[in-house]
Amino acid sequence: MSGTGATSATACVSGTFAADHGSISCTDAPAGTFVFGSGQSAATPCTLGHYQPNPGQISCLSTDPGHYASLLGSTSQSACPGGSYQPNPGQALCTAAEMGKHASGPAATASIPCGAGTYADVEGLAECRLAGAGTYVASPGATAPDPCPAGTYQSLQGQSGCLDNPAGTYSGSGQATATDCPGGSYQPNPVAVNASMTSGGSASSFS
Repeated sequence: MSGTGATSATACVSGTFAADHGSISCTDAPAGTFVFGSGQSAATPCTLGHYQPNPGQISCLSTDPGHYASLLGSTSQSACPGGSYQPNPGQALCTAAEMGKHASGPAATASIPCGAGTYADVEGLAECRLAGAGTYVASPGATAPDPCPAGTYQSLQGQSGCLDNPAGTYSGSGQATATDCPGGSYQPNPVAVNASMTSGGSASSFS
C-alpha cells in the first residue's frame, strides 16, 4: 500500500488484504478466513469441513477424523457427538451409528457392533441397549433381542442366553422366571413348557 509521499503502491502479501484502494495498511485475514496470493481485496471464508483459528493465514485446516465443521468460516472444529462418527478428514457432518452398532464418542471415528447381550434398534445410539429380562442376544450386531424359548427363562438383563427350567417348574416364551407347578400337577423334566396333572390315586409331592 502507498503511504504519504509514496510513489508506488505495495501489494498486500498473502494472509492480508486491503478492502479499499486508498488504504495505507493491509488487514490480516480474520480467524475463519484466509487470503492466498498477494494484492487481494477480501478474505475468503473457510469452506465446509475446514476451519482456521488464527488470523493472517493463507489457507484453512481440514477437520480431523472424528470431527466436523458444518459452517462456512468456522474458527474451530467440533467433535462428533455420541451416537455419530466420522472416519475421514475434512468433513462437514458426522454419520449416525447404524442399527446394530453404536458410537460412544465424542470424536468417534467408527461405529462398533453391539456386543452379545445388547442391541441397537435405531440409528444414532451412543450405547447399545441391554436385552431385557426374558430375552437374550446371542450374537454381536443385533437390532433386536430374542425372547427366551418356551421351557427356558432369564431373570437378568444383558444376557447372551437363557436358562433351562428346573424340574418342577414350567415357562412359556419370553419369561423372566420359571413358574412352579401348582398343586395337583407335577413336572419331572427340565425345560418344560407346562405342568402335568396327577392321575387318580396319586398326588404330587413338594419339598
